[in-house]
Amino acid sequence: MTVAKNLYGSEKTDVVRTSFQNKISYMQQVYRSWKKAGRRGQEFWPATLVALKSWHDPDGGYHEWSSNNITTKNGNYSDLVDAFWELIDNAALIPADGEDGPELRRLKRENKRLALQVSTLTWQIMDYRDEIVRIDPNNTFLKATPFPPTTPMGVDTDPGDWPRMRTSK
Repeated sequence: MTVAKNLYGSEKTDVVRTSFQNKISYMQQVYRSWKKAGRRGQEFWPATLVALKSWHDPDGGYHEWSSNNITTKNGNYSDLVDAFWELIDNAALIPADGEDGPELRRLKRENKRLALQVSTLTWQIMDYRDEIVRIDPNNTFLKATPFPPTTPMGVDTDPGDWPRMRTSK
């Protein structure tokens, strides 16, 4: 770390820890904004410990460091290293622009499954109607209910407009 290069002992440790904490705080703010928006933005995001280590912006309080010991899992800064990896894992679930997130992919799979189910049921209905016509060509129910229905399912209509079956001849 160029700022801490000539410092020793606790002064050096304080500068390194403060810079590391500033970087993690920045990443937490970015993550919260991405989570709220449901999409990743264009903000800087270090994807690896190497990128985190070399991130240098003195005006923002982010200083680079040269020692690999700072980012070891069992080192003096293991709490911050763990926080970094937790942020990386959580951010991976947020889709980037132009990318489908896990929830959208799940909904697309569900939509395909339901479309296949609708298609299958439509063919079964058509087969049953053909079978009814073969058995009873003058079936009043088939004449009273056109297929496919003229009114889409889910559209609220006046029940007085519905076709009625004759109950007596």
